[in-house]
Amino acid sequence: MAYKTIAALITDAESADRVTRGAVAIAAKFGAHLIGVYPEQVAIPEAAMAGVPGMEPIIIDPQVVKESESAARARFEAAANLAEVVTEWRAIPHGSSDAALPALSSMMCADLVVVGQREPRAKASSVYANLETVMFDSGRPVLAVPFAGTPDREIRKVLLAWNATRESARAAFDALPFMLMAEETEILMVDPDADTADEEKVAGAEIAAALSRHGINVKVNAVRSAGLAPAAVIENRVFDTGSDLLVMGAYSHSRLREWLFGGVTRTLLESMTSLTLLSR
Repeated sequence: MAYKTIAALITDAESADRVTRGAVAIAAKFGAHLIGVYPEQVAIPEAAMAGVPGMEPIIIDPQVVKESESAARARFEAAANLAEVVTEWRAIPHGSSDAALPALSSMMCADLVVVGQREPRAKASSVYANLETVMFDSGRPVLAVPFAGTPDREIRKVLLAWNATRESARAAFDALPFMLMAEETEILMVDPDADTADEEKVAGAEIAAALSRHGINVKVNAVRSAGLAPAAVIENRVFDTGSDLLVMGAYSHSRLREWLFGGVTRTLLESMTSLTLLSR
């Protein structure tokens, strides 16, 4: 079992190199066909935005756009050639403020989509790829590359955040190729629905058994949050175990609820320090 088609969404200069390094390393491991998807922002005449409340016209120099695309493609193809990865480059002209939208058709036909975490200190821009758009609308597992850390590190330890939801089940099986490649996979449950220590021990037994039948080296760890937010517990465990990849279901609650009150997905997307595979 392996990923055979990988789409790397390459947008802003801040994340282009990180996404390229991460995607090329994974494609090389699985012998995958790697597609570099570059949403190419086109100039939008001011008249096109007339009468749209709150919308500012986006005027972009076509020459600057073409130079940026050429530079990103050159780095992408150079890295892929060095790793002997077969690639394809798709520059997609668009006029949206969300660069993920024009890339959806390419991402829908991939086994895995690689995107970059938005750098909090990145220069302000009205044009970027919304990670939530990728997760909700592509229908594919998404590998987010953090702005800090090593994007092409070897994946030896996988941490699966399991809460027995549809989303976590999708994530677990979407991540099978990574788990099969890893030396160890830990199933982490935070505050499992159990009244006794004995019940906690068997809370993750069924998913552990299902994964182990694939030949995956699995262990189960049920922990109590003790007042910490679940996202903080997961982050701490990633750090303590030195996990190379975090696997989790995305948005078990609604986007509106997470936007209003916060949640595990939103928190981890903002502060993640390791490669993170999310499925919805």
